[in-house]
Amino acid sequence: MARPPAPWARQPGETEHQWLAFQRFLVLEPPRSLRVLAEQLRMSRRTLEKWSAKGTWFERARAWDSRVAETEAEVVLEGVAALRRAVLADLTTLRRRAVHQLEASEDWTPGVALRALDIALKYESALLPMAVHGDLLGELDEVIRKLEAQLDRETFVRVLRVIAGQHDQAEGRADP
Repeated sequence: MARPPAPWARQPGETEHQWLAFQRFLVLEPPRSLRVLAEQLRMSRRTLEKWSAKGTWFERARAWDSRVAETEAEVVLEGVAALRRAVLADLTTLRRRAVHQLEASEDWTPGVALRALDIALKYESALLPMAVHGDLLGELDEVIRKLEAQLDRETFVRVLRVIAGQHDQAEGRADP
């Protein structure tokens, strides 16, 4: 058994003139108007009203508008997903570089590296499932242990306080 055509497609029994008029009707901006269409096509409004009623143009146009909205939503969601993947890749790179800098004690100060790691972990956690987030926090704990071994106690505590203060400010909490 053949599927019925989509509502916005040419319908069985629809003449060529009716089909062409419906196509023009479909591309009018909502709210569509048979009066406007009659002016554009230089046709009788009464004829268009008859064709519209017989061909359920308004109902078919609503179906078309819904399909267009669905397609636009799909495109937006695909774009959001692509952006999310790109941001996640950048955050992963930032996190890896921060870990490397903490381990190598090269270009970045420990405070800068820890801040970069904190930022990367915070935003990665917003984009990743909770199971993966737990792995990232485990990685942060390991880095903090390594840093603690490299710094004297006073410097280490100062670095952690700076990070905690920046995190509190980012979260909208006042300094303790």
